[in-house]
Amino acid sequence: QSPDRLYCTELIFLAFDTIRWKSHHMWERETISPDELVLTALENQQIVPVVLIGPGVEEPFPGGEMIRSLLEK
Repeated sequence: QSPDRLYCTELIFLAFDTIRWKSHHMWERETISPDELVLTALENQQIVPVVLIGPGVEEPFPGGEMIRSLLEK
């Protein structure tokens, strides 16, 4: 929440301002973590994951089950 700094999760948070994002308060500001961003996106019909890229993984149109299993690791 600073006009001179923006993090990748905040960019998505601001771009999709009609979505009620999960977030938490930390260091005197509201923060959204990558995990919170993904969990909210999985619950929302406005966002469809088009690709999942990670160590040893490149999956087009990953399903919610696959994404949730990776978050649990």
